[in-house]
Amino acid sequence: MYTQLAEIPTPVAAAFLNDDAIQISYTSRNHVSNTKKTLTKVVALNTHVPTKSPLQEVGEIVASVISPSYDLRADLRERKEGTLTKRFLEIWVKNRMDFCFEVTDFHREFYLDDYLSTLAFSPSETALLYTAEGNSPTNTTDDPYAQFRYKPSFGEGFGGKRQPRLFLLRWRGPQNANMNNNTPPKPQLFEIKLAFDNVLFGQGVFFPNAEENVIYATGYEYTSNGRLLGIKGCFNRPFGIWELQFEESDMESEEKKRDLVVFSARKISDKKSGRSPRVLVEDSKVTLYWLSSDAGGPHISTTAILSTEVTRTNAPTEIRPHIRSVVPTIPVANSIDFPGLYPPFNLCSSPFLQLEAFPSRLIIQSQWGSRTTILSISVLDGSIKDITPPDSALFSWTLLTTDGKSRIICSRSSPAVPYEVLLGVVSDNNNIQWSVVDEPDLAIDVYSALQTIRTSVHQIPDRWPLETIVVRSTRQESQGPLITAPHGGPHVGSTTSFSAATTALALEGYTFSQPNYTGTTGYGQDNVYKLLGKCGTLDVEDVHASTLFLINDLQLARLGEGEIFVWGGSHGGFIAAHLISRFPDIYSAAVLRNPVITCGEIAGTDIPDWYFAEFGFQDEYPIESSFPQEIRDDRALAPHVTPRIFGELYAASPSTALVNYLEKRQQNSGGSKRIPPVLLCIGASDQRVSPTQGFGFYHLLKGAGETVEVLVFDGEGHPIDGVEASKVAWEAGRDWLKRFGRKGI
Repeated sequence: MYTQLAEIPTPVAAAFLNDDAIQISYTSRNHVSNTKKTLTKVVALNTHVPTKSPLQEVGEIVASVISPSYDLRADLRERKEGTLTKRFLEIWVKNRMDFCFEVTDFHREFYLDDYLSTLAFSPSETALLYTAEGNSPTNTTDDPYAQFRYKPSFGEGFGGKRQPRLFLLRWRGPQNANMNNNTPPKPQLFEIKLAFDNVLFGQGVFFPNAEENVIYATGYEYTSNGRLLGIKGCFNRPFGIWELQFEESDMESEEKKRDLVVFSARKISDKKSGRSPRVLVEDSKVTLYWLSSDAGGPHISTTAILSTEVTRTNAPTEIRPHIRSVVPTIPVANSIDFPGLYPPFNLCSSPFLQLEAFPSRLIIQSQWGSRTTILSISVLDGSIKDITPPDSALFSWTLLTTDGKSRIICSRSSPAVPYEVLLGVVSDNNNIQWSVVDEPDLAIDVYSALQTIRTSVHQIPDRWPLETIVVRSTRQESQGPLITAPHGGPHVGSTTSFSAATTALALEGYTFSQPNYTGTTGYGQDNVYKLLGKCGTLDVEDVHASTLFLINDLQLARLGEGEIFVWGGSHGGFIAAHLISRFPDIYSAAVLRNPVITCGEIAGTDIPDWYFAEFGFQDEYPIESSFPQEIRDDRALAPHVTPRIFGELYAASPSTALVNYLEKRQQNSGGSKRIPPVLLCIGASDQRVSPTQGFGFYHLLKGAGETVEVLVFDGEGHPIDGVEASKVAWEAGRDWLKRFGRKGI
């Protein structure tokens, strides 16, 4: 069943093609060909029942964007030719390709992620802005070692990318955009170049001036010791919002004519972490909005929305000095039930609804407890409205796009309902009407199996806000074997969204519990910070308390051999490794993916600051977004693990908990219970948690005569999410629990 569930297409993006149709993009897994594919379909909205085209594979197109007028489309295309990859930009007018521009020699891979990528039309729709990896330096007589010099990368999930560059394609100048010219100027591609290289830029958006020579972008700073901290899943980095004004190079060489030289670079945001700039134009007023989080400390904390008004003149833009907090980090008193904002890293490309009779609204997705919801925020006063309709299925929602006027496209899912796509329309009285416009085509056996899935959320008494999501199938007995599965992070959260792995395990007969322990996002800023310095104690105690609650209070499971299991990856693997070392009489087996095992060994991670922050030493690894012009004459030594810090990290490590238990057992003072059998799944290319941590745990267990196996996945990183690898890891975990579980399951 896992294979069928994992191959259900997942909606990942949507775009309005015009007022009457949308295009939805999906990702899909094919286990036979071991590939992930991007598929699209068009849904017509102007009929009583939405009509849909068949899903079609996009092939060489890796990204697309529709212009605000709906008249143009830009496609980024990659074509494999032997060992080479050629790259092209295509501009389409309606159903006619206006031109194709090859960019292979200008740069390397396009950036398609949520952290640095850009793909946006200019307001006049005569230019396109995007992000790509800059060309590698080559040997020159001035620097014969240029291509060998060390440049930090963005870490896990970025495939060695280290030098994002903003590129601008122009095909008609703004000055003659409306002229009837049968031979328009040849398209030109420019790289936007800065005089300094200690800030890297992505997430660019245009400022709406006539020259279209101003953009706002997120600047990514190196630390004072020259490191690029890993950014995937980390919102606390030294990011900032910048205004860049540029002009064409006056150099005579053909190479330099490809450059747009930045003559003014001004940082707008403060020393907190700023990201995802968006521009709202209302009559003659232009306002810049962005997301802001604490720099340093927990890698994800509560997010604020900040804004500043920008004056439109022919001279350089003027930034008003006042930065307004539209939504603060700490919820205001009249929103006592609102836990604060926990959105994804990026706002959607068009997050504003501009309604004629009401103030403009910003639409955002946010985690709220154990669900993700859609919120509507007034840009006038910051008032927040949860526009997610109530339901008994406990859906979690994902924002895909808006039309910038009154319509929203979202997807929703639950453990029993995979990925419906919905259209929300805001009415004249400011209410919203939702309708399903697409849903997956399910085989009869899959549909029937999903009808048996039940999801519930339970608060754990006396440990607020600790709660757990429980997923079960009515086909199992009332006290089926229990799998406790703490999430990683630790500052993320489990939600009620569909997961093939979770639902498939429930259909195998297990009660699957996902505790949102202290430190989980979606429960308030205080809850996030409460875990710092208590990893290895508070999180472990919370998760174990959730296990006992399901056994003793809800009686959804029972104690005994082969009855209680734990399954976790990354920080969830850290918690799981602690649980089996401290409570071997409760848990019968464990499945660990790339677990954090030995906390003092930080050289092999792209986020060394994580160890300092999570274990109470955040002041020893300060991070803040600062101006590159600042001179640090009193610069301290680079953060490093001192003997005192190492001692604390050592004490909090699962490896230490294991060794302590084994020593007590050897001395006959801590019981004779064996450590539960452990299956380790290790991504050989993991840059977040070094594979050596899992291997070290394997050898500790093996040396003590415990039952342990390790599977190594070459080419896989931290999540182990390749098509074949994720299936093998899931099946291996299932078989491991069957091997040591209650007979008959």
